[in-house]
Amino acid sequence: MVLTVWVAEWILDEDRRILRVGETLAEWLTLEEVERLPHVPPERVQSIRGVARALPPWPGTEDGRHPVSLSVAGATLYWDAPRPVDGPMEITGVVSLNNIDAPDGFPVTRGAIRRVRMEWRATGTGTDGQRVSPPPGASSHYEDVPVSYLPGYDDGPGPGFPLAPAAISAQALRWSGCLVDLGPDAPVASTGETP
Repeated sequence: MVLTVWVAEWILDEDRRILRVGETLAEWLTLEEVERLPHVPPERVQSIRGVARALPPWPGTEDGRHPVSLSVAGATLYWDAPRPVDGPMEITGVVSLNNIDAPDGFPVTRGAIRRVRMEWRATGTGTDGQRVSPPPGASSHYEDVPVSYLPGYDDGPGPGFPLAPAAISAQALRWSGCLVDLGPDAPVASTGETP
């Protein structure tokens, strides 16, 4: 099984982190159902089959939601479910890297990075003249790279990007993170510390 994992630009930028094809990634992963993400690019969305197990409440649980551990082939995902769930299930959503927190003892998922795509999203201009992202109907563009890179705030995609420079400028593309295709091994017991 391969999981597509979205890594937000702020996570990579904050840690000055680079992702490489072939390297091992060991992190907490979270799942959010697609219905809660109205403007999510379709490339981030996947159908996940796994076994849900209710977790005890903890301070990081989203209000009105139910903490769940979802075991999928070689990975364990944290999910704030909309209702109590337990047992086999299939859900369509977005898997994201989480480097903030997880319930005590929650396992990290470890696996080989099989593909890295820089994600560039179109931005628009708000009524105050400031950039907003994404404008209605905005599209995302992806740049396959062997190693991610950290572009400057207003830098555009690298030279291998599939759109012509004029198209990039016209869409005011801004880096929004990376998609990583991860081949999970097995969940690794958590030490309780941030991975």
